[in-house]
Amino acid sequence: MQPSPLRNHRHSSTRLAATAAAAILLGLRFSAIADPGNTPGAITSKPAVVVTIDLPGATDTTPIAINDFGDVAGFFASESMGFLRSAQGTTTKFAFVPLALNNYGKTAGFLGTHGAVRNRDGTVTQFDPTGSTETTATDINDFGQVTGFYFDASFNEHGFVRSTGGRITVVDAPTALATNPLAINSWGAITGFFVDAAGQHGFLRDEGGTLTSFDPAGSTSTLGNAINDSRQIAGTFTDAAGTHGFIRDHRGRITTFDALKGKVISVASITQDGRVAGTFSDAAGKHGFVREWWGAITPFDVPGASATTITALNDRGQLAGTYTDANGQHAFVTRATRYFGFGDGSDR
Repeated sequence: MQPSPLRNHRHSSTRLAATAAAAILLGLRFSAIADPGNTPGAITSKPAVVVTIDLPGATDTTPIAINDFGDVAGFFASESMGFLRSAQGTTTKFAFVPLALNNYGKTAGFLGTHGAVRNRDGTVTQFDPTGSTETTATDINDFGQVTGFYFDASFNEHGFVRSTGGRITVVDAPTALATNPLAINSWGAITGFFVDAAGQHGFLRDEGGTLTSFDPAGSTSTLGNAINDSRQIAGTFTDAAGTHGFIRDHRGRITTFDALKGKVISVASITQDGRVAGTFSDAAGKHGFVREWWGAITPFDVPGASATTITALNDRGQLAGTYTDANGQHAFVTRATRYFGFGDGSDR
C-alpha cells in the first residue's frame, strides 16, 4: 500500500464518553504537550487571520479536526450533534458526533452506542466489533481505515482497527486491562495508550500488527496522541515533576520538552513535517501554541480572548479550536499560511 497523496495526520484524538484511563474535558480526550522554552531560533510570525465559526443557536461549538483543504468537523456536546464546515464556509449539521476527518470529507466518530463513518454526501455507516456494547471511532485515514475502542459486556476496553472494506481487527496490548487507540496514519500504523497493572503506557502498532509499548524515562503515565506518516508520535507523560510533552521518532528515540513557563494542557496534532499544536496555561489563562520540528515555539491567542484552546492543525498551517471572551465560548479557524496549490479557496 502506498501512502495517500492527500496525507492524513492526526488532527485531534478525542472522546465524548468517559473512560477511567484518560482525562476528560467537555468530553474531549486531551493529552498534554509542552515546549522547549529557551530553544534558540524561536520564530516570530505575523498574526493569524481568525475566522469565528459559531453556528446559530449553539453555545458550545467545538471544532475537533481540520483537513488539508480547510474543512472543519466538530460537535455540540450539549446536543450530541456534529457538524462539517466546508472550506468555503458552508456548514452542515447532523445527528452524528465526529471525532476525526480525512481529506475526502469522511468523518469518523459515534452515533449512539455505535461506531460510525459519515461520507461527505451524508450517508452514515454504523459498525461494532463483535461483543461490543459501546463503540467509538477516534480516527480515520485517507484510505478509510478507522481506529478506535469499544467496551464489552464486562466493561473491559479494547482497541480495534477497521479496514476500508469493513473488516474489524481487535487490538489488545499484551497484559492490558484496557487498550485505547487514538490515531492512525496513512500506512495504518496506530498509536494510543494502554493500561496494565503497572500504569498507563504509550504504544505503536505498526501496519503489520506488531505492537510496541514505550514510556519516556521516569514516566508513570504515558499517552500517544498523534502520529504522522513518518511514524513520529506526539503525546504526553507524567513523572514526579508533573506533566511533560514528548515526540517519539520512527526509531523509537524520544525527545521530551516542557511548556512556555506554564502548565501544559493538551496536544492536538502533529503534521507531516513534525509541527505540533496544542494548549498550555499560565497565570494569564489558556493559550495555544505551535511547536516547530526543531523545537521553537510560538504562542497563539485569539485577539481579545481570555482563553484560547487549539484542537487541530493541518499541513497548511491552519488552526482550529475554541476561545472565550466576554460573550462566552466560540469556535474558530485560521486562514492558511502554507499553500499546496489545491485551488480550493480555503485561504479566502
